[in-house]
Amino acid sequence: MPAFLPALAAAAQSGSIVTLPSRLARAFAPGFGLVLAEPPLHVRRFPISVYWHRRNDDDPKTRWLREVLADLPP
Repeated sequence: MPAFLPALAAAAQSGSIVTLPSRLARAFAPGFGLVLAEPPLHVRRFPISVYWHRRNDDDPKTRWLREVLADLPP
């Protein structure tokens, strides 16, 4: 799925599993009634992209969020 929260909702409704960053899992999975578990194999890191509409290029709130995300450790 293209986003994590819809993936959590789909897993909650279907009984499927979803793999996502642990920080997001800890924050949001309980709200969907999901159980957290470590994967039984190594899951490689993957890039996370941020998208916004060009009309928000100069919006101070959007710019602030992009800068905060860009400063996060890889």
